[in-house]
Amino acid sequence: MIISYDNLAEAVYIKLKPEAKVSKTIEFAPETFIDLTSDGELVGVEMLNPGNLVLKRLAKKFHRPELNRINTKFKQAVA
Repeated sequence: MIISYDNLAEAVYIKLKPEAKVSKTIEFAPETFIDLTSDGELVGVEMLNPGNLVLKRLAKKFHRPELNRINTKFKQAVA
């Protein structure tokens, strides 16, 4: 898993499978977009103004418990 944060956009991208090819991107929730393979497997998550609630929903829906362990207080961590 690779996590990157853009300070200017206040956006985070979580790449779960760096080797996977993205087939489509859909809006999962307001300001949250997910990248999926052609089989519907979760590849990455982009969040504007990230929050833990959306990550918990994604973790449950796509069976990715590691998303529950991500702290979305990125502003404080990089400031």
